[in-house]
Amino acid sequence: KQWYQRRVAITAGDYIEKMYAVGRVPSGYIKRESKPSEKEVLISRMIDRPIRPMFPEGYFADVQVIVQVLSADKEVSIAGHAITAAGLSLYCSNIPFPKPVSGVQIGRIDGKFVLNPSLKEMAISDIDLIVGGTEDSVVMIEGEANEISNEELLEAIKFAHDSIKQFSQFQCKFLQKMRVEKRKISLVQKDANLFKQVKDFVYQKMVTANKCSDKKEKSTDCDSALIPLL
Repeated sequence: KQWYQRRVAITAGDYIEKMYAVGRVPSGYIKRESKPSEKEVLISRMIDRPIRPMFPEGYFADVQVIVQVLSADKEVSIAGHAITAAGLSLYCSNIPFPKPVSGVQIGRIDGKFVLNPSLKEMAISDIDLIVGGTEDSVVMIEGEANEISNEELLEAIKFAHDSIKQFSQFQCKFLQKMRVEKRKISLVQKDANLFKQVKDFVYQKMVTANKCSDKKEKSTDCDSALIPLL
């Protein structure tokens, strides 16, 4: 079995695996662990993307979620479970996180969808889809497939969302047992008058600039519209 840690910051998105967690040290000339691997970066993004838009508008407090996997084997894919763990920790905290967020991985073997398949099953699956969302909507989709139709992809997403609903209902029941009181906060309100002035000044100019097909001319027009604001 493997033992490792995963850490993700909502403000920075950080996933880290340390070799000491599996009782090893880096071999070779360099004995230090440096930048995150590609896998760490991708999982960080998959955790971050469905969670970030759930915070209320005007909430600017830094939030860091630490998901620590105590035990995992090589047969279990971790991405979907990681999203659910991060969403559950936020939903059951006193942070003003309004809805439970869950994640699932979907495969398809012999024409049948499989929820959170093992790595062996994924090797023969023609769909690899990771979906994050809430009980009433899909927030994030990541994955690939072997030349499937739009209808088949929509069926896979629907299957994923039906599973997400079940995880979300579990989170709601879990929160009821914990009886957590959410923190009272004062959200930062945007200046509606300033917002209107900026929109009136630059919106139509940016619409016109973005219609230009020439890349250099488009960049110049965008700069001409935005620089006066600065």
